[in-house]
Amino acid sequence: MLPHRLRRAIVLCCFSILLAVSCVNQAPPSTHLPPVEPIAVISEFQAAGVEAFVQEGREAAIAQYGLPRFPLRTVFVRSATSPFTTLEDASQGQIAIYLSRQPSDFAFWGQLSHEISHLLNARFFDCYVEGQSTLFAEQLITQNGMDWSGWLQYFQQGQEPFYGTTYFMMKEVAAIVGAEAMQRFLSFAAYHDGNQHWMHIDIDRWLASLPDETRYAAKALILRHIPNVRATLPSVDSRYVCLSPR
Repeated sequence: MLPHRLRRAIVLCCFSILLAVSCVNQAPPSTHLPPVEPIAVISEFQAAGVEAFVQEGREAAIAQYGLPRFPLRTVFVRSATSPFTTLEDASQGQIAIYLSRQPSDFAFWGQLSHEISHLLNARFFDCYVEGQSTLFAEQLITQNGMDWSGWLQYFQQGQEPFYGTTYFMMKEVAAIVGAEAMQRFLSFAAYHDGNQHWMHIDIDRWLASLPDETRYAAKALILRHIPNVRATLPSVDSRYVCLSPR
């Protein structure tokens, strides 16, 4: 018979091996977001697919940037002279998307894709968020097999310069910092008016959350772009904020 100490050592060794195997085979904790509940989408456009596009686009935005800041139950899609997204009734979770094109026009789907991003937080009036929303529009359009080249050419020609300059800035920023940092981006929201209604990105706090090597590169890139972005502010709503990193 084996000595007592040797038997005890063998038992402990076997237990350790079994425990290690169990840990290896155990599934890691899920990092997935909870299932996204469908919302009501009410569109005044008669074209097929608008409602489904909003539902699927919202799910894609949540997967990429996280859960909405405020509850959302109903989205209205309406026609207007210019595209924008607004809170219809915050207490009821109602948001309206307004579009200036018809579904037969390729620009309709680009406008809609951009505005879908704002469903995550319709209180933003911020230059960084506008660039991020246009970047999301590019991704959603291409994922659905549509052509983004018309929009790219449109911005390269200097059309709607506020949206073009913010898009090119955030496209470069996203390429530097990566998907994980961009997923946290909208969580760095701060109010910029006395009644706590409109919001902007606290760009210094977001940059401070990045690793050193990407923080310095992202800050330098933003500082290079921001004068051109700010020069376009007179062309848009006066509520827009475009803070430069300190």
